[in-house]
Amino acid sequence: FLNKNILHIFGRQCSFSLPMSYLLPTDSADEPTFISSPANVDTIKSVGTEMALHWKICNPLSIDTNVSYAKTIEGETLLGEINWLGNVGLVYRPYHNGFAALSYGYAGERKRIDEDPRSNLDAYNTVDLTFGIEKLYVDGLKFRTGIKNIFDEDVLFPADYTSYPEDFAAPGREWWAGIAYNF
Repeated sequence: FLNKNILHIFGRQCSFSLPMSYLLPTDSADEPTFISSPANVDTIKSVGTEMALHWKICNPLSIDTNVSYAKTIEGETLLGEINWLGNVGLVYRPYHNGFAALSYGYAGERKRIDEDPRSNLDAYNTVDLTFGIEKLYVDGLKFRTGIKNIFDEDVLFPADYTSYPEDFAAPGREWWAGIAYNF
């Protein structure tokens, strides 16, 4: 992990992290060891990386972003494999225990297994809105509510065509609320 408070954007300090999931050196130059490999699958090798940035623009306003890239470099394509993922969130904290957050998420083209004759699924974008109170009358009591997928984007997840001929549809726009208590 590279995790440093080294960036300054318009005079504001940012925290930056760059967790790496890439090749590790091994004793054999012919066969590198990979950090990222699907569990219980020794015939697939993948590489990738992720970058995240937190920027406190001004006292009540901050931005959180991340982007990741992963690629299978050896073996067959995994169902639902995505190369690019990214998120940007704008968080407004007008007082210490309350917030509003607007977030945008991007998921790149989702792949199908090599034997599936259908085309890959298109990339999709979603926008979510969340409001929360971190201390609701009592220490440890939290309340959050929001809307997922505000613009009601059609989001599909690939299904194995041999067992289910259609793709799985994610719910459209959702209103939600939650309450939690930390002991």
